[in-house]
Amino acid sequence: EIWTRCLARSVASVVAPTAGLMALLKVDLRISHIGLDILEERGTLCVDGQPRLVNLFSPTGSGGAGPGLPEEQRRPALLFAHGFLRDRSKHLGLARRLCRALNAVVLLPDIGPLQTFGGVDLQAAAVREVALHAEWLAGRAEVDPARLFLGGFSAGGAAVLEAAANLQHEGRVRPSGLVLLDPVPWPRTVAAAGSLAPLPSGLLTLLSEPSMLTQGGAFRQQIVPRLADAHGGTVATSGDEDGDTSGPVVLTVVGATHMDAEGAGADATELSAAPDIMSLLQGEADAKRAQHFYVSLEAFLARSMHVGRDEDSEGVSAQEMEDDPFRKGGRSGSLLSTLCSRLGAAVRVEDGEATPERAQPPQACVQS
Repeated sequence: EIWTRCLARSVASVVAPTAGLMALLKVDLRISHIGLDILEERGTLCVDGQPRLVNLFSPTGSGGAGPGLPEEQRRPALLFAHGFLRDRSKHLGLARRLCRALNAVVLLPDIGPLQTFGGVDLQAAAVREVALHAEWLAGRAEVDPARLFLGGFSAGGAAVLEAAANLQHEGRVRPSGLVLLDPVPWPRTVAAAGSLAPLPSGLLTLLSEPSMLTQGGAFRQQIVPRLADAHGGTVATSGDEDGDTSGPVVLTVVGATHMDAEGAGADATELSAAPDIMSLLQGEADAKRAQHFYVSLEAFLARSMHVGRDEDSEGVSAQEMEDDPFRKGGRSGSLLSTLCSRLGAAVRVEDGEATPERAQPPQACVQS
């Protein structure tokens, strides 16, 4: 399957965002693998004349993917952005696992401006590329644009947060939710966090312990308080069944490094890949802590993507639905209580305080 379109546009020239974007889109996308339950396509999108490699993962089975899919069979979707000086290959395992587990379409693009050194101009370009990829994904025939989620790791998390705020204010695609894996902010991220309107399906941020690679925990100190202010002055801090769910959920995986966050969803081969600058600085990812990141991420997406959409759990047995609190149709209790019941002391809740020293430490999750 090969089709050609072009991902490039002048923002001012697009009146009908999706139609205008698709008319200018150029993609060379080929099937690279057909598994028993997922279809993997790999190709190139052209962004303002620059090629960007992408991997697109789609569920197979009844309904499948492709033009003319009935609206009721459209899938939720996730766009996930890699970190600074990284590429999409770091998250292939994550994409395959989420596509399979959630019956969702997952797009992994290479974000060119994140792959080179530069200043605010490249940061703005990275944000724009994320927004363009989000519009393209939302326009896919098999995607339900009302269930579009954006995610990112490290600097990709900063780009995704700002892109979501921009998309909201420009009235184009409106992301349903965000999931940020150990995001590392730019100075411009502070303003973006303060302007981000509450998302229909919420926001989950998963952090590692402060380190050089996270600017000493800059997101925790600089951005979480702004997110709290933008969501009524609070983040979700209670692990109780009736805990506050009005604000973003911000968790730290106890003892985790930045590498552990990048390893979320990875298989053993990916975790033991050849050393790079991050692994030299912080060591190899720990499989157990990386799994904590993945479990939390999947919990948030499973809860948010399929609320009231039990037909999207096709292939999941009734017993699996009953046994998995992340998939139950009722979704009783808060996301935070669900995560605490699963992970316990492996994570702690961040309270949104900006001061580096606290009278009381952030509370650990306890069994509900």
